[in-house]
Amino acid sequence: MFQNYFNTALRSLLRNKLFSLINVAGLSLGLACCMLIILYTKDEVSFDRFHANSDRLYRITSVFKTSNEPDVHRGGFTSISASETFRREVPEIEAVIRLQGTGQLMQKGNEVINEPMGLFVDDNFFSVFSFSLLAGNPQTALRGPNSVVLTEELAQKYFGSNDAVGKELLINYEQKFQRFTVTGIVEAPPQNSTIQYNYLLPFKLFQRTKTIDQSDWTSNYLNALVLLRPDADPVKAAVNCTRIFQQHAGKRLAEMAQERRHK
Repeated sequence: MFQNYFNTALRSLLRNKLFSLINVAGLSLGLACCMLIILYTKDEVSFDRFHANSDRLYRITSVFKTSNEPDVHRGGFTSISASETFRREVPEIEAVIRLQGTGQLMQKGNEVINEPMGLFVDDNFFSVFSFSLLAGNPQTALRGPNSVVLTEELAQKYFGSNDAVGKELLINYEQKFQRFTVTGIVEAPPQNSTIQYNYLLPFKLFQRTKTIDQSDWTSNYLNALVLLRPDADPVKAAVNCTRIFQQHAGKRLAEMAQERRHK
C-alpha cells in the first residue's frame, strides 16, 4: 500500500514539475527558517545558565528619568557605594560581585602588547560564578592587590605553557609597568556567557587607584550582580535596594533635578 501511495505521489510531482518545485522549495525554506529560529532561541536562553547559582543571580540596574523627558532610561550600572551598602544592609543578599572592564598594556620580552579584555572583579568571583579555575586557589587567587588570573590562551601567549602560577608578568598600571604575580589559570568563558575576559585583576586595585568619588551614590558606572539567599524573595530584595538607595541618594537626586531646572 505504501508503495502505491509513493508511486502516485511521484507521478503527481512529475506531471506538475513547476508547481511541485515551488511547493518543495517553500517547504524547505520554511523548515530551514524554523530550525534557525529554534537554534537561535535555544542559544539565547542558555546564556549564563551554566552557573550553579544561576537561579539566584541578579544584576543591579538603575532607572533614569529627567524632568524634561517623558522616557525612562534603564541601565545595568550602579555605584561602589550602593553595591557595598546593599551587601551590608539588604538581608536577602548573600553576596555582591562587582565587575569593571579594563584594558592594560602587558610586556612580553621587549614587546608591549595591548590586552583589552580584562576585568576587575571581587575576590569572591570564583565562589559565586562557575568558571573553572584550572590552577591556583579560588579562595585566594584575587586577594592580593598585584595578583592576576590568566586564561589558558593568555598563559600560553606570555609563558609558553599553562604552568604559569607563581610567575611574574609586567603590566602597565597607573602609568608605569608593575610586577603582577600570576595566581591562577582559568578556562576561557564559554560563548554563552555574558561575562567575557582574558584576564582578571582584583577589584581592590581598582578601588585603590580610581580617582572617581567612591562615596557618590549617583555615580553609576559599575557592573554589579547579587547572589540572593536560597530562600530570598527577589521582589522584596529589589524593594529593599530601592528604599536604601532613596535614603542615601534621594537628597542628592533632588539637588541635581533642581540644578537642571535652573540651567
